[in-house]
Amino acid sequence: NASVCDDNGNLLFYTNGVYIANANHDTMQNGSGLNPGAFTNAWKEYGLPIFQGALIIPWPDSSHKYILFHETRTYIASINYNPIQLYYSVINMNLNGGLGVVTLKNVIVINDTLDIGLITGCRHGNGRDWWVLVHEYNSDVFYRILITPSGISQIDTQSVGGLITLYGGQSAFSPDGSLFATFDNVSKLRIYQFARC
Repeated sequence: NASVCDDNGNLLFYTNGVYIANANHDTMQNGSGLNPGAFTNAWKEYGLPIFQGALIIPWPDSSHKYILFHETRTYIASINYNPIQLYYSVINMNLNGGLGVVTLKNVIVINDTLDIGLITGCRHGNGRDWWVLVHEYNSDVFYRILITPSGISQIDTQSVGGLITLYGGQSAFSPDGSLFATFDNVSKLRIYQFARC
């Protein structure tokens, strides 16, 4: 799941991977039908069991828009259930009396077999834009997504650190964004330097 609050700590909205809920704990307008597919349908009563499977970041230079990155799992015969798309959806909190409306939903950002979860991000060195990272399944490839005031402005890849055979786990940036780490019980702890600029 993922949630976001305003500057005073008041809940704005959250997601369980199946739908987006507003601050009243009702489904946000156009917030149902997140992450289409059989796996999501099987978990619709409980929410998706994916660690770091959703990430909400504020839209750069906007006080009312947010971008949600999210994924589900798809059955692949050779590897079981893995995400094969990274999606994004856009939420505008100025609409529906401040309860928000999902204005774009389930837009495919990446179409590739990805590790389960591990969606994480940090602010760009310019203090405005954002980086979002996801990892390709059973490889040494990270996808780097740059979000600017115009939206997703760059998607590229970098091979670094050797093969990772993740099957779930966690990833995080250090508070200053200079280090990025992943951990799981197969590849263990990996720490990388990260240039936010």
